Amino acid sequence: MFKLMIVDDEPEIRAHIKSAIAWDKLSLLLVAEAGDADTAMESAMLFQPQIVVMDICLPGQDGLSLAAELMKQDPEMQILIISGYQDFSYARKAMSIGVSSYLTKPVVAKEVNGALHRIIDTFMARKREQQKMYAVNRLLEQNRPMLQQWQLESLLQGDTTDAEQVRQQMRLLDMELAGEYCTALMVCGQKSGESTLDSGFQSATAKQYLEIKLQEKGFQIYSYFDDEKVLNILLNHSTQIPEESLERLCIVLCNEFKLYFGLQLHMGIGSTAENPGGIGASAKQARIALQHSLMLSEECVVSWFNIKETQIAALTATPQVNRRWLPRVIECVREGREKALEETVDRLLGQLHSQTQMHEFGVEFLGEISRQCSELGIYLWNSIDYPTAVRQMFACSDVEDFKQALMQLCHQMTQLLSRQDSDVNRYLVVKARKYMEENYADPELSLEQVSGYVGLSRSYFCSLFHKIEHKTFKTYLMALRISHAKQMLTSTDKKIYEISCEVGCSDAAYFNRIFKRITGMTPLQYRNTGGQERDI
Repeated sequence: MFKLMIVDDEPEIRAHIKSAIAWDKLSLLLVAEAGDADTAMESAMLFQPQIVVMDICLPGQDGLSLAAELMKQDPEMQILIISGYQDFSYARKAMSIGVSSYLTKPVVAKEVNGALHRIIDTFMARKREQQKMYAVNRLLEQNRPMLQQWQLESLLQGDTTDAEQVRQQMRLLDMELAGEYCTALMVCGQKSGESTLDSGFQSATAKQYLEIKLQEKGFQIYSYFDDEKVLNILLNHSTQIPEESLERLCIVLCNEFKLYFGLQLHMGIGSTAENPGGIGASAKQARIALQHSLMLSEECVVSWFNIKETQIAALTATPQVNRRWLPRVIECVREGREKALEETVDRLLGQLHSQTQMHEFGVEFLGEISRQCSELGIYLWNSIDYPTAVRQMFACSDVEDFKQALMQLCHQMTQLLSRQDSDVNRYLVVKARKYMEENYADPELSLEQVSGYVGLSRSYFCSLFHKIEHKTFKTYLMALRISHAKQMLTSTDKKIYEISCEVGCSDAAYFNRIFKRITGMTPLQYRNTGGQERDI
């Protein structure tokens, strides 16, 4: 119900207005009547009506002044004026102070109810808007941590470059950027050749440690772990920090963390942006610096300002030459074809005409060969004198010197791959077996699917799998499924056809034949004997 008050100095008119209003239909309740301005104000304070129907001419004070006072006391109040004045200037003045409707006497029921209906519609629209706002705020509050991370990811990826827009978005999620300057850091761990913060405890410890230490130095910190387990940190600060000072601070933190927790952190530092719009660029630079730190494992902290001279060209130059020659060089290294490698490098160098282009190719080559070796379980910085070779390559300004440094590194990698060929092949088969163990219940699991997962052609993987496991892929997969079926037969009461489906065999009759061929008995006989197999 909406509470309504009538204000008019003539009782007969008040009675006429009351009789004209459709109270029940409009869900209205009369809470007070008043014949003058003072009584109206007092009644408004006592009964707090939401709607006031009033005359413009009142004893002691005019209705427009009273309307202004009432709305000042309650800004949500809606006022309908019914006046004997026909002059439009009164209506215009009434509307200018915020009166909802203005009608002229004599009172007509249809007009009064129509005006009240519009006022009630206004209230209902406000109610819906408030409910919507409340729901949005509640949803925002419930999902604030997730929304804060999304906002931070978007910011560090450079999706928004307008500084004021960035500040507004951050402020909406209680992530105020109080300082003028912003710097991005990228952090990951390395322990025993594994470049990852490989446990939840280590990750949480590193995140909390760095946040506390950086906050103690006066930085405002926002951070999150991305899908590659890299800790992305946004530093916000009110004064510009010299790049060397920030680098020294990060080196101290990495050294302390290794001393306290036995884990070596690697960190890349982007350039300092003078407003939030430059955070994306700083984050991109920090990622490149982190990759550089991981490649040169002796350097736990690398700052963009130390490497930008050799990296800017790699960020801005068109990579047409690299796209053409990089796969050929990598292929020669992987296959150990050193003569073909030297010929390919000679032809490549004919396309590189400056130190910048050589360094650009070197960056992409090192990144791609490192990635491919990591997939094979080979970590270059633990296997060859990788840091020295990389430094020699980037120190070259002459084409011939660059060729010798590149060939030396390629030769070391070729020998490494050759020595570890059998280990790598075994690693790939182990990786395939693990994948099959995790997916044996999928009836669509196939040789093509598993070979694609480990990155080999179907025919090569088929031959390699048989060479190491001494059985075909299909035989191994079926034996794996039967092994799980045997466990379920003795430890559950599931029906045999249910077990057949659960281990990836949709044809129960075929499952029974294979089970008997492998174990010497039917699934039912196996269950009845408690898992005691016959000799076959």
